[in-house]
Amino acid sequence: MNIRESMRNYLQKAGEEHYVEDIRIGLGYSAVKLQNQKTGLANTFVETAPKGCNKFQGDLCLRIPPASELLELLDSSDVISSALGLAAANALGNTWEKKLRTGDILEYLTLYSSDRLAMVGNFAPMLPRLKQMVHKVEVFERIAREQDGIIPIERGNKIIPECDVALITSTSIINNTIQELLKLTENCREVVLLGASTPLTPQVFKGTPVTLLSGILIPDPEKILKVVSCGGGMQVFKSLIQKVNIPVP
Repeated sequence: MNIRESMRNYLQKAGEEHYVEDIRIGLGYSAVKLQNQKTGLANTFVETAPKGCNKFQGDLCLRIPPASELLELLDSSDVISSALGLAAANALGNTWEKKLRTGDILEYLTLYSSDRLAMVGNFAPMLPRLKQMVHKVEVFERIAREQDGIIPIERGNKIIPECDVALITSTSIINNTIQELLKLTENCREVVLLGASTPLTPQVFKGTPVTLLSGILIPDPEKILKVVSCGGGMQVFKSLIQKVNIPVP
């Protein structure tokens, strides 16, 4: 069973019990707000979205569907639909619990000066500190050729398995590259899923190489919805969220 299927199954019952109040598809992120005010985010892949004026079958926005209906979109090959599915999953699953640790992931991640670290997705603000903490940082993105030290993800097939630690963007769930990436990290000591799209559901990742989930909680949904609608991203809403981390058993 793949990650998206496991997540959908794990949250299915909750999805049937809770209904969607608001859906936003922004240029940077998409958001799903439930009637109980819980809200989840997921990255919007604008560059690979369908061409034309109709980016999504917007009839969902004209009614009040159960969250389970959006969960079904997780498996979609369409990145806009898949993002809404993940945002719905995050609205259902990203809740406060005792095991959550607030703050930046680097406060909880054990790193050594000899470590080689793979970063899938360029989390640029983290790089200066990481480069001081480990021996080498390899950054991968979906690009045609290496530029500014960032490596095409295709070369990760050889490099990532040789790394001690891997930080993986949770947008890999949306574009369905997560399974392949987790196979490459089987020998890593620590594997972190990172970013605002991260589902804080450790039960879904039992039996995988993932050791930590680093995501967000949203205390003030209305402000986040406004930012999303205006095309804003993490640099705008970072003061409106709570960064949290949770280990995978």
